[in-house]
Amino acid sequence: MRFLWALLVAVVAECLSPPLDRRFFLAVALPGAALAKECDDSRPEECMYRESRSFEFGRRTLRLRQAFGQSGTTGNAVWEGSEVLAAYLDANPELVSGKRVLEIGTGCGLGAMVAKLEGASFVRATDGDDDVVALARRNLDDNQFRDVATSVLRWEDAVYDDPEESYDVVLGADVTYFPKGGSAGPLVNAILASGASTALLAYKRRTPRDDDTVAQIAKAFGPATLLLEEGGKVRVLRFDRRDPSSAPDEGPPPGG
Repeated sequence: MRFLWALLVAVVAECLSPPLDRRFFLAVALPGAALAKECDDSRPEECMYRESRSFEFGRRTLRLRQAFGQSGTTGNAVWEGSEVLAAYLDANPELVSGKRVLEIGTGCGLGAMVAKLEGASFVRATDGDDDVVALARRNLDDNQFRDVATSVLRWEDAVYDDPEESYDVVLGADVTYFPKGGSAGPLVNAILASGASTALLAYKRRTPRDDDTVAQIAKAFGPATLLLEEGGKVRVLRFDRRDPSSAPDEGPPPGG
């Protein structure tokens, strides 16, 4: 029976596109097999299937647990955009040093860790999935970041009424990708509600909808500046909150 199930899974997976959707389906249907794959540096997205990974940032070795596809979520892994954003913060610590930082879609918590390493005065790591937040909390504690706060944040419900809950910088990596569909509205709401003057987002263009999401953020929040384009794949964008009296920018996303 297990052989027949594996065969059926393989047939269905081949009908899915893009490849990441096929891998996510396999991870959910056959989690043991998916997590057993080795990490191939030439194919970064395959690294999400490892049970744990190590990173060198801020003169520290960070070891993160992963569980991609478990609990039916794509968040329990370090995506390529998260690696690129973390490296950019590591090289440009002035972006977060001395600032209050909110990470949305934290995943395994890498962005929050590097922000704290680079001198952020306060960091909160959030995600909309309870299991993802639990894994991030475990990774943060394992790596001695107990002073980084964690909480569940569902973007459509994001409201920060308490002045203590206002932030200077919002971080997000691969938050423009919606494999199960959905609109950019909740993401835009979460960024706007933070009170931050700057948003730093890393994303990989997987579908044209990624560009549409970036354009919606720029229109609602403020103009985007392309800071980095890693290997023509992952982009790091800086959005600066627009003066309420100025007209919205409806131009195409940088690098588009």
